[in-house]
Amino acid sequence: MNLFVDPVDPPELLATQPAGTVPGRPRPLPLVDGLLDQGELFVLGAARGIGKSWFGHDLADQLARGHGKVMGTYTVRRPARVLYCHGEADDWAAHDRWERLHGPGEIPGLRETFEPWRIQIVRRRVTHSGDGVTTSEEHVQAHLDGRLEATILARETEVLILDPWAVFYGGRENANDEAELALATLRRLQLDHGLTVVILHHFGKANTARDPEDLWRGASRLADWASTRMTLLPFYSAEQARKIGLSRQQARQYATVKLLRRNHATPFDLAARWNPETGQWDRWRAPEGEGDSDPGPTPADVAAKCPVPDGWASTVAAAAALSVSRDKARVLLEQAQQQGLLEEFDAGRNAKGWRVKGAAK
Repeated sequence: MNLFVDPVDPPELLATQPAGTVPGRPRPLPLVDGLLDQGELFVLGAARGIGKSWFGHDLADQLARGHGKVMGTYTVRRPARVLYCHGEADDWAAHDRWERLHGPGEIPGLRETFEPWRIQIVRRRVTHSGDGVTTSEEHVQAHLDGRLEATILARETEVLILDPWAVFYGGRENANDEAELALATLRRLQLDHGLTVVILHHFGKANTARDPEDLWRGASRLADWASTRMTLLPFYSAEQARKIGLSRQQARQYATVKLLRRNHATPFDLAARWNPETGQWDRWRAPEGEGDSDPGPTPADVAAKCPVPDGWASTVAAAAALSVSRDKARVLLEQAQQQGLLEEFDAGRNAKGWRVKGAAK
């Protein structure tokens, strides 16, 4: 299967430059401090019914106005012209949401569309016959609805919000190669027009994962391409909500926010609450003893607690020292290893030990 049409022979050389030279494009400016820079791809993954569309509406409103604090934490730096693409909401439902967030009347700088445009994955099979031999090739291409680019140009759009990805992506959900083509097409659109893209995405059916992004539905390439990944996890378990008298709907108003940025230091996780009066997500701290207000040690905490130079002789030993379960310890240790904080070593008897990276030198 060929993902791209065969290049012309002889092929052109790739454009190169000496390593360490000044970049060809200017460094992107922040739109929202600590959250979103111009030209980035931001993806929010969230559980069903937890309020990801409210987040998208709130982000769009504050960007269009050019001021505010997203989730009560991240400062909006400047106004931007926003195009919000609704894939699931009715126009009257969107109207009610904008009115709750902004008040009555038109929101300058913000446009919305309910048109079902798509980045469609097209598969074509080409058959060749000659000398009594028949061969065939399958070509896979991504086709972008031309109305989107025309609208972006006509409205001088700076930020594009897709709510949700599943509606506007017309390929097989779990196919990484098809997702790659769709995202590459979206990236070309970004580069051509200086566009910033925000994608809202659903969780799959899994309940646990090593990293929050692993809970996102479908192909992993969506998370790989994202400059910023945000995940909204339910703050209260069903049992915790029941104990403190919260209904299922009320419990969904509370979330743990996990954030990972590619080009910047990753900020601390935070807890947030959706305010039904204003429609906004705000930073929040749970009353002492409720929920999971203390998410436990971070990978950096784990590295700081790891004995130097001996380390921990096993994951079980690490779990005991950190006062977490063995599964939780394994996740934290692997994350610390990925961040270059810890390294594995052979502790004997087929046991895997963990120590601060470089401590044995």
